[in-house]
Amino acid sequence: MNNTELNSDIFQKVSPKNRVALIYHLQIKDKEAFGNWSTNSLELLNSMGGHRLFNISVDPVPREDMLIDEIIIDEYPSTEIALKYVAETQS
Repeated sequence: MNNTELNSDIFQKVSPKNRVALIYHLQIKDKEAFGNWSTNSLELLNSMGGHRLFNISVDPVPREDMLIDEIIIDEYPSTEIALKYVAETQS
């Protein structure tokens, strides 16, 4: 997942030990690369104690050269883990 910015200030009002969920709205051009990222990111998320709560393609019948929207909701055990996860999935 590239071009994603997550400012840690969004967690100001959340206790560092509280679970937190992030909603991702991704535009996918390369379905194969996204499939690889999705599998790897889910394994990382699970290893960090998180859960993928929701994942859906907004346009289930993509046409050639069309961007596909994916909505993903991931839950993390803490704000610290959420920030770590985002940093690791961008590298």
